Amino acid sequence: MTPPVKGRTRLLEEGRGPLLEEVAPEVAALVSTVTEAPATSEEAQELLFRVREVLDPGGDRRRPLNNRERLQYDAVAKWLNRARVPASRKLGVRWVDEICDTEPPERVLWRDALEGDVGASVLAVGEVGILSGPGKSGKGTIAAALAAVGATGGGAVCGLRIGPRVPTLLSYEDPAYRVRERVWWHAQGKDAPEVAIVADPPPLFAVEGKHGDDFGGVTVTDTFRKLRGHIAENGTDFLVLDPIADAVPVGHATVGVARGVMRHLRQLAREYRLAVLAVAHDTKSARNEARLGLEVGAGAVAGSAAWSDAARSVLYLWRDPKRSGRFLLECLHANYGPDGWAGNLRETDPWRGLEAVPGRETLAREKVAERRSGGKSKTDAERDAQIVALHEDGVTQAGISKRLRVSRRTVGRVLQRQSTG
Repeated sequence: MTPPVKGRTRLLEEGRGPLLEEVAPEVAALVSTVTEAPATSEEAQELLFRVREVLDPGGDRRRPLNNRERLQYDAVAKWLNRARVPASRKLGVRWVDEICDTEPPERVLWRDALEGDVGASVLAVGEVGILSGPGKSGKGTIAAALAAVGATGGGAVCGLRIGPRVPTLLSYEDPAYRVRERVWWHAQGKDAPEVAIVADPPPLFAVEGKHGDDFGGVTVTDTFRKLRGHIAENGTDFLVLDPIADAVPVGHATVGVARGVMRHLRQLAREYRLAVLAVAHDTKSARNEARLGLEVGAGAVAGSAAWSDAARSVLYLWRDPKRSGRFLLECLHANYGPDGWAGNLRETDPWRGLEAVPGRETLAREKVAERRSGGKSKTDAERDAQIVALHEDGVTQAGISKRLRVSRRTVGRVLQRQSTG
């Protein structure tokens, strides 16, 4: 038999195998004919038997391997353990050289390019994003507009851009005909947009209380399974849930449940190559922060900070405190692009919604900060926030004035501005 090749010999070409020690040429020749790694344990074992036959033609398979044969056998076994990708491999390990040629996910939502940069990705295929804001601010209208424009070839929507999509919109709060009117109006006279609308469906998720599993005790309902069938049958690639809180049973907006729901949605997005936009309400603290010119924190999404933490992007819609009829759609959080910018919006119809201000569709981070402050210093904004917080805790205006050492007139003016929004 030909002696083994000393040194390091590549078992397979083009990176299909690692560098192995002391590989006999006939063994390397055998394995190099394998164009695809065995997918099952049985196929891998059969290849190892073929290696034995090369090492000892006509020999007894039950005979123990000698030391030299064991080295060859172990070398091939090592390659199999690394190269084959069985269905049972739990971690889904992939080596860097297997991923380097992978195409980046297709963008679904992105920001218009500002001067000196390129459009920033907001939401891509396989991702879950959140659109949040106060009630009656226009979140549902923006969601409907995105669905309508995506279904009619794509284009600009409220400082964002969306590509051609096949949308499905689940509306828990608005009846189907209301959603239909919004979608039709935002289609801007084009042919009837192909948008699937599901009005007031049962919850998509159930909570069984078993918090030790991978989904925090969150399981999918029959409604979710029907939705999955609709997605597969109709090719949905943009899913809107309005609002996400109603997709979960009442009283279960905990950290574990939020993470479990978001994990189910991520798996759905990756399995069917779609993007999910979850509409959410904000908290009272977030509204106060926006009114007082402070940056909105974790309260941008009501229920638990885990919602916004698990999302790949969070858009927050807030009313400009200094300009009547003006709103900003701010990107609070973006994992794969810049944040802090905002769509510059104005009301176009009392109930139909919003549009970007022509010529000033998108504002950079610095401009958003100016709009937020309204000319106030950061110290003034923080003082106003303290006044509101103390008032909500039951402290009288006289008590607030004494504690913060500000005039009662200032306290009254801040509280009046906060109450009128």
